[in-house]
Amino acid sequence: MYSNECPVCPECPACPQQSTLLALAEMFIGIFRDWQTGEVLVRGFMLGFGLKMMAFLFFNNSDDVDVQLANCPKYARLSVFAGMALSTLMLGSSFFLPTGFRAHWFEA
Repeated sequence: MYSNECPVCPECPACPQQSTLLALAEMFIGIFRDWQTGEVLVRGFMLGFGLKMMAFLFFNNSDDVDVQLANCPKYARLSVFAGMALSTLMLGSSFFLPTGFRAHWFEA
């Protein structure tokens, strides 16, 4: 019947329960946004790394296995750089290009 809470009005600040729920909602939205950014970076890195490594493995002109094994650390480093480059390109383009335009880039 009788409550110690005042009625909701524009002059009163929000009650602590509402502000706690709002803070939790903002935290989960921030985590979700950070997760999406991390997912774009990981996806771009794997795509760039895989494409460059496939180019080294399948389109290499050297038939000598010893030469290919000797160059393997160099190929891995170049593939890592290609992965980082593509991931930063994908993340940077997400700031400037609309989602509808980017959605068709990697479709078959």
